[in-house]
Amino acid sequence: MASQVEINNPLAVGINGDPNLPPASLDDVFYYSPGPLSIFSMRDTGNANLTPANAGLYLDISGGAGVATFSGGDFGDLFIGGLNDDNLYGHRGNDTLEGGAGIDLLNGGEDNDTASYRGSGSGVTVDLISGRGAGGDADNDTLVNIENLTGSRSSDTLSGNAGNNILNDGGVGGADTLTGRGGNDIYSVYNAGAVIVEVDGEGTDRACAGVSYVLADGVSVEYLSTTSLHANFAINLTGNEIKQVMRGNDGANVLDGAGGNDILWGMGGADTFRFSTALSSGNVDKIMDFNVADDQIALNSAIFTALGVGALDVSAFKDNILSARDTDDRIVYNSNTGSLFYDADGLGGAAAIKIASLSTGPSLTAADFVVI
Repeated sequence: MASQVEINNPLAVGINGDPNLPPASLDDVFYYSPGPLSIFSMRDTGNANLTPANAGLYLDISGGAGVATFSGGDFGDLFIGGLNDDNLYGHRGNDTLEGGAGIDLLNGGEDNDTASYRGSGSGVTVDLISGRGAGGDADNDTLVNIENLTGSRSSDTLSGNAGNNILNDGGVGGADTLTGRGGNDIYSVYNAGAVIVEVDGEGTDRACAGVSYVLADGVSVEYLSTTSLHANFAINLTGNEIKQVMRGNDGANVLDGAGGNDILWGMGGADTFRFSTALSSGNVDKIMDFNVADDQIALNSAIFTALGVGALDVSAFKDNILSARDTDDRIVYNSNTGSLFYDADGLGGAAAIKIASLSTGPSLTAADFVVI
């Protein structure tokens, strides 16, 4: 049997999937379609007090002048308030609550809930420790039992708490400041200028980027990835001095771990693994999925000073498993172990420095390298 939605007037909507019950008045319009999240949408210029019996709801009075009290049940709901002061209660399930304009109460209840300000015409400031909002649609809002925040398309300041939070900058628009605090937090960024504030010792954190993104120095984020691992648009990711696990997508990515012993996954597509920071034993990256048919390794000429810019000279590369080294070898590879070294003076007195390891031990040649 399809889910049933009850409204606390004598109507019931959606019994056996029937969307055809008439509205209570000309001011009320109801829509329903069944699914994993049963889609029920309402636009009402008067007051609405709605309680679902056993279905997740999508209730929307955006633009309406009424005052709404929406109350969810055991399932994930999406509630969008109107122009006045609304009270949105998620109860159980993973709910998304968007109060709209007015002084709203957003109470997620149990499980993992999100306060969204996507519809705000100006930037918002929201803090999950104080449970208060300011600016735009968040002005004077109260947030209770909220774990996650989604910003507007303007510049926002979103701050989490000691729990596990998801902070989403709201999509393409202004550059947000996102502060996770404690817990294992996830940052979703779609503006290259977004500022992530995360200090060491505050959990294991992840940044997911829908745009090319550079982690600032000192940001203690352990995972850096694209927002969709199997999308095919090009996104470039650059880490910082901290060890990161980095993942691209199925497009042409440039991955640069910067400092730290990073773990790099290009995923699909023609990827470039870039090395652009000072070499040391604490800066040896591991490339997990290098594909000689598509991928390349880019070496920064400011670091690899013995190499000329452009395609790597054939004489400068040596797989020392296949043949003995000679004096002009600068990039030395061990195809048995996957270890990759830079030797600034060939067979001179300076020791070769390990710069990376390639987990699959591919058959590399000079053609797999470019000096930039």
